[in-house]
Amino acid sequence: MCLQQLEALAKMVPTKEEEAKLFGYKGDINELGSAEKFVRVVLSIPFAFERVEAMLYRETFEDEVVHLRNSFSMLEVTIKPYNRATFHRNNISTQLIPLSF
Repeated sequence: MCLQQLEALAKMVPTKEEEAKLFGYKGDINELGSAEKFVRVVLSIPFAFERVEAMLYRETFEDEVVHLRNSFSMLEVTIKPYNRATFHRNNISTQLIPLSF
């Protein structure tokens, strides 16, 4: 399944009330709309929507890792000058403390 299909399935999760209505329907199943029939079949699969979420997570995992790496790299580059300044300030203060006595 492609990413768009998995996202669409993940958005189709019915509420508990909707789920109860679908399974509580006593009429002819063929009278239900195609969406209702589809959701009813999907709900008959154990942990169907949890599986869809897991598949969606696996599909987007690499992109998320790349995004996080880029974000951390950007932070690292941004923080470097401050780290150097802090190091020099601490270094100078440790040298000046003995001189103040």
